[in-house]
Amino acid sequence: MKSLIASLILLLLLIGAVSVNSAYVQSVCGDISELADELCESGYESEKVSRLISLWDKHEGILSLSVEADELKRMKDLVSSLPTLKEKTSSDEFIRACLLISDLCDELSSYERISFESIL
Repeated sequence: MKSLIASLILLLLLIGAVSVNSAYVQSVCGDISELADELCESGYESEKVSRLISLWDKHEGILSLSVEADELKRMKDLVSSLPTLKEKTSSDEFIRACLLISDLCDELSSYERISFESIL
């Protein structure tokens, strides 16, 4: 009976940790996606680009615990390229990068969502 209770406690702790992680990733990706969408609509604004970069830098380490390394690298490359895209390329490339950031955030968020599809 003691092992059953211990197993149930561990199961509840695991479910709680997965739920907290899912909520955290959803929240961070939602914030980043929202900023990227604002940049797509308004064009290059250095304040918003700085906020996006600082938001990413702040949460990148914790996201690396549950998100695949390839996706993190793609996101890091896209976010870090935003300031230079405006100076070296057309506004279309900047908007394309913002759309890719938004799409990648939606993808990351869907991977971490608690659903039967994400288990498979």
